[in-house]
Amino acid sequence: MKEIAFRKILGYDPTLGGKFSRYGGYCLITEQKQDPGIIKPENEIFDFPKDIYGPIFCSSLKRGIDSASYVCMKTGLTKVVLPELNEINFSLEDLLSEEEYLEQGSDLVRKRFVEYFVEDKFKEKRGSIQDRTHNLLARFNVLPEGRHLAISHSFFMKIFEAYSKEPTLFEEPELLANYLDPFKKIYMFGQGFELKL
Repeated sequence: MKEIAFRKILGYDPTLGGKFSRYGGYCLITEQKQDPGIIKPENEIFDFPKDIYGPIFCSSLKRGIDSASYVCMKTGLTKVVLPELNEINFSLEDLLSEEEYLEQGSDLVRKRFVEYFVEDKFKEKRGSIQDRTHNLLARFNVLPEGRHLAISHSFFMKIFEAYSKEPTLFEEPELLANYLDPFKKIYMFGQGFELKL
């Protein structure tokens, strides 16, 4: 049996060293106009299985590469950068205003994220997300038996996890609401889910 441990990247500073408000930084980061690295990985709990096979697969965004590099340093394994593991490209500013963000925070971001996915209103269209998901599954299906690690980002991981349980997700996008609770953090940094193949 094959198992892919999907883990969220380690923590990063959305203000980019105080240059932006959290909202302003997230606006730039969600559109991938800024690409911050991780901060202080030694203070994070990276919940990855200890018996994983290399290589470590990671997003091509800097915080994905940094997180994988940290695991490689701990395990001696190598990494393979896969743009398919990148976060969904969307505009936080389209989802909600700074005033709404200050009042309702990430709860409203998650709620609107589901709505935009259903309406296919992201900068990255649902078909592109579907293609990435299929490409990753094809790559993972030919891996040797055992446990493997893939480092990605919250929203993409949640869509991937939902698709693994609901193969019609991209035809029935409203199913995402069954897996993404707007009042609950999607994944903590360094944590995630297991996919059995």
